[in-house]
Amino acid sequence: MAVRLDTEIRREQIISAALGLIGEKGLRNLRMPDIAQKVDLVPSALYRHFSGKQELVLAIVDSIRASLEKHLARSGEETPDPLERLEFIMDEHLKMIGGSPGMPLLVLSEDAAFGDPKMRRRVLEIHEFFRKAVADIMKEAIKTGRVGPDTDPGEAALVFVSLIQHTAVMTAISGGDVHLGPLAGKAWRKYVKDLVG
Repeated sequence: MAVRLDTEIRREQIISAALGLIGEKGLRNLRMPDIAQKVDLVPSALYRHFSGKQELVLAIVDSIRASLEKHLARSGEETPDPLERLEFIMDEHLKMIGGSPGMPLLVLSEDAAFGDPKMRRRVLEIHEFFRKAVADIMKEAIKTGRVGPDTDPGEAALVFVSLIQHTAVMTAISGGDVHLGPLAGKAWRKYVKDLVG
């Protein structure tokens, strides 16, 4: 069991280092030797964990989804109120983006849109999964009377996700120098206030 744990920890270290390098240099300039240097491995040792850059990038995408799933689950543990859950999710997601400018660069990259079909499919699945999860929470807000019955959950989910994505884009292209998280949170709260009436 210890070997498995060591392997999992090492994979997480490699993923984290790769995301950091994507934040610094972009996805196209991500090189296995640079990642190896960041985690104090010889380049050939990386291939014990990932068969190549493509597999590593797919693992990063999968780790992003796992983080989103964790935020969604934790939101339910934090509060039963659907609007408070959404605020928690937004805060956690924005912290995740702020701590890793490489994340938006990866999921919004040209490679994600036009490159490897597996990557494109997985990135699209993340976007759809997240949007649907937010819409489901908004349906709960409607059902519990937290927002009006005429609220469109799909529209609200699009607003929510768009606020996060714009913040992610600005964080990525500024190299982490632009921090719109507080403004995105404020805009979401104003939108919800209008829904509550």
